[in-house]
Amino acid sequence: MRVLIHALVSFAFFATAAWADADPQAGSKAALNGLVDNYRSTVVQLFDFEVKATEIVLQDNSYLNYRDQVLTTVFLGLDNLNTTAANQLIVDLSAVYVGESVGPLYSCVIQRRAKALSLHLQKTTRLNDWCSKNVPNKFCLKNDEAKLRLRTGIEKSKNAECDAPLY
Repeated sequence: MRVLIHALVSFAFFATAAWADADPQAGSKAALNGLVDNYRSTVVQLFDFEVKATEIVLQDNSYLNYRDQVLTTVFLGLDNLNTTAANQLIVDLSAVYVGESVGPLYSCVIQRRAKALSLHLQKTTRLNDWCSKNVPNKFCLKNDEAKLRLRTGIEKSKNAECDAPLY
């Protein structure tokens, strides 16, 4: 089990490194967009792995903790990026079922970015297009479910604090 998780971590690290800009300027648009692209790729790889993994692996606490850590890192990273690409990925993730353990964290990111995300929501008609093209179908929500999820998070931002503290 440890070997499998180590292999997955190594694969994600090397795949990310391969797509990185050779010499990005810290904070440049290219560097930030590259980071968002790597988050996007990480999510896809994680769910592709889950489709191929055995039930024993998927139910193992080590893997579940790793999964939560990966998704938490992605969500916290997106929360700290105020770019169009980051906002688009947050919107795209509205159609991805991330699980109940990190779902509240994703909702909190939506609440904190509500104003910017509402603009993306108005421009986007099919929220599940990215998911259905890139993530295994068993993790993709229907378009209406994704819209409801995003709208609910945006509405919550007006009345309440996040369900889960980010930091």
